[in-house]
Amino acid sequence: MDTNGHKKICQTYITILKDEIALFGGFTAQIEELKDVVKKRDWEELEETINRMNETGKAIGYIEEKRNTQFLELKRSLGLGEKVRLKELLKMCETDMGRKISDFSSALKYEVIRVQATAKSLGYYVHGVYDLIYHILEELYPYTKGKIYSREGKTKQADQIPVMINRKL
Repeated sequence: MDTNGHKKICQTYITILKDEIALFGGFTAQIEELKDVVKKRDWEELEETINRMNETGKAIGYIEEKRNTQFLELKRSLGLGEKVRLKELLKMCETDMGRKISDFSSALKYEVIRVQATAKSLGYYVHGVYDLIYHILEELYPYTKGKIYSREGKTKQADQIPVMINRKL
């Protein structure tokens, strides 16, 4: 095993991990920005924010592909097969390099979880607002719920304010 070549591959892998961590951190900030834009109902800014997020998503996809390729290279440099997982690979690395790779891999997992949590938080917010508005409109305009049919069985538009008769009174 070429020690210098292996060390260089490890350093490159660590650099890629750092870059990916930074991208995910930026993506989390963009989701927070998206949440603020939705709250403000600034639809023009919403489109710009989504476009920036799409660009960041593409960059994350590119760097992830790069990381996977470098991980395969790292396995080859240690003479391991492609099915070997990170934990097994770390046992074969130098202690210092293995610890760094492990730390940055954990940091990357943390950033991915942060993105997921922030995105879910945005989803809960949007769903909550939708649900609130739906129930308010349903209380204000109960006659618009469902379809209205004519005596012939065809759907028709509701009058301005249809009269509901309560036959029990």
